[in-house]
Amino acid sequence: MSWKTVRGAVSIGAAGEHLAMSAFKALEYRCALANLEGTDIILFDDDNTPLRVEVKTAAGPRRDTGKAWAFMTSKTKRQITTDDADLICYVALDLRRICIRCTSTVTGKRTTLYREDFLEPEQKQIRLAISKARRRLDDY
Repeated sequence: MSWKTVRGAVSIGAAGEHLAMSAFKALEYRCALANLEGTDIILFDDDNTPLRVEVKTAAGPRRDTGKAWAFMTSKTKRQITTDDADLICYVALDLRRICIRCTSTVTGKRTTLYREDFLEPEQKQIRLAISKARRRLDDY
């Protein structure tokens, strides 16, 4: 399987990072762009614990279905793991919405999400993802 280069990928990725940051800040989470290998944002939870966030952005739905957004959840063709980031934030630029999950939910190099995934309240998603990440870190 070949990996297609997306035209404007750097701009699309940067837009996704800023949209994710605005969602976090709107919910009064402290966060900062990190631009580190495997970590795009550092997010501080309610207890001031730093969490590493990897942002994956899609400009729009897949052309073949028009109903699903596809994300490459890999680093140099290796699946993202909790060693890379604590949270993964999927951004649908065309919807201007995010879907955030604990990185432990990533099960392959490609993740497909649907409109319903982006319509869940962001505050609920963020709190659930942080809770799962914290449990994982506490067990570590």
